[in-house]
Amino acid sequence: MRMTMLCLSVLLLFNSLSSFGQCDTVDLALGRPASASSLENSVEPASLAFDGDTTTRWSSISSDPQTIAVDLGAVHQLCKVTLFWEAAYGKDFTIELSDDSVTWSPVANITGNSALKDTITFTGSGRYVRLVGTARGTGFGYSLYEFQVFGPPTFCNTVNLAMGQPVVVSSTQAGLVAENAVDGDMTTRWGSDESDPQFIYVDLGSVRNICQVAIYWEAAYAASYTIDVSNDHLSWTTIATFSSNAAKTNILYVSGTGRYLRVNGLTRATAYGYSIYELQVRDQNTPLPITLVDFRATNEGNQYSLLEWTTDMETNNRYFDIERSANGSGYTAIGRVAGAGTPPLL
Repeated sequence: MRMTMLCLSVLLLFNSLSSFGQCDTVDLALGRPASASSLENSVEPASLAFDGDTTTRWSSISSDPQTIAVDLGAVHQLCKVTLFWEAAYGKDFTIELSDDSVTWSPVANITGNSALKDTITFTGSGRYVRLVGTARGTGFGYSLYEFQVFGPPTFCNTVNLAMGQPVVVSSTQAGLVAENAVDGDMTTRWGSDESDPQFIYVDLGSVRNICQVAIYWEAAYAASYTIDVSNDHLSWTTIATFSSNAAKTNILYVSGTGRYLRVNGLTRATAYGYSIYELQVRDQNTPLPITLVDFRATNEGNQYSLLEWTTDMETNNRYFDIERSANGSGYTAIGRVAGAGTPPLL
């Protein structure tokens, strides 16, 4: 472990980078598998609270307690849920997280609620998110139009790496060619034969640090599928598995590296084949060549600032530049500290 201390005879302005305290706008629960402790009737299942439609709803029987849970498919850092209640709302309830759907940890406890829309912020991580209703607001059960789950920004780049890239598929229906899925046109589509399994993969041109895959399905969508990556399109590694999909728009946050990305359809949701309007892939920049454990700045009598930071890994890190700013936008370099165990400074 390496610790660095530096005294500067200037007063630096440090910003808290408020974006780290914000939540992303992508609903991680959209179209994900859901379950509930009870159903008022068979036409209002738990999945309707995660379908992106605020006119459909889940409703429970008229007793306490009741639960509704969603499987996000992987462990995520989480920061907010938004609940759109029908008139049969929850007065007292908790929000809980779990990695295995067995052991749950509460992250928010709400009492005396009377609102039909609740935005609840918290800090935690989990694959499963559960609402536990302990007291109903009416004599009816619990009823949710929509249950949304959000995490911190992932800082994925905005460029669609799949646009116009070479693409390969397992089969093609007449006229519904593979290239339609990466042409940037939401009116054209690829369609496969009417059998399982089927796949489509795209060549990104070089190895990428993939963080997001967006799939815009036609009505012939996949009920279950995997996201796979490869460096040679021969040996594949699965980085995400999805089952019980009911949404035609899947915006997926994943983590994996590869030149090729494949959507491997396992089970069709309809009697038709698989059909995709657009397959989009985004990456994030290569992480810094250090692991930063701690960073502190102390104002020393309004004369200078004491900077202290600790790293436990530095790879090919030649130096740290010290910069200051008066507005949090433009920065000026005022010092440099050598990296640990790296080549001499130029």
